[in-house]
Amino acid sequence: MPIVLVAVTYCQYPIRSHLGDLGWEILCVMLALGGFAIRVVTVGFAAPGTSGRNTRAQKARTLNTTGPYSVVRHPLYLANSVIAVALSLFPHTWAAPPAVAALALAYYAVIARREEAFLQERFGAAFDVWAERVPPVVPDVTRWVPPDRPFQWRAVVRREFYAFALILVMPLGLDTIEDLVEDGVLDLDVPWLVLAALGALSFVALRHVKKRTTWLEPRS
Repeated sequence: MPIVLVAVTYCQYPIRSHLGDLGWEILCVMLALGGFAIRVVTVGFAAPGTSGRNTRAQKARTLNTTGPYSVVRHPLYLANSVIAVALSLFPHTWAAPPAVAALALAYYAVIARREEAFLQERFGAAFDVWAERVPPVVPDVTRWVPPDRPFQWRAVVRREFYAFALILVMPLGLDTIEDLVEDGVLDLDVPWLVLAALGALSFVALRHVKKRTTWLEPRS
């Protein structure tokens, strides 16, 4: 986020029309939602006890090898990187996207290396066969293997509403900062204001459901 703020201040792309700005920003949000879609598919088809947010203590009950994990070894890290780069593109700056991409690559490379060492130790030959067949970063869709379990939509809603709300809210903040820097005025664009309101409402509603009900709990 600090990188994006610095880039907004000093390194604007030469898009000077409001319509051009809006078109660019819509494409960036769509790209971020595309990254989020990768998360949705990955979490929805992942086996219980896997594909978590743990970055320190590794956990894995089983080895995921089908669905998204049949075309790339780290689909969640790929998704997060797409989202981060997409949002860094939103202010149409030239400095932020390569910096964000480089930081994401370095950060997830360290986590992925540690994760793969854990999986190799835990699953042995099964991991070796999978890792030899599936690329680590760049997806190979020709290797797609259909998921071996049904889609778990409750797991998706329970785990992913935070990221969904963030993607909907952030454009308003980025656009507002950009307008303040470029024009010196507080200008809340209606499309991003509406999107942020939807994101905030969805977050509040789903957080209440998660904390106060059992509706999103896994079903046996």
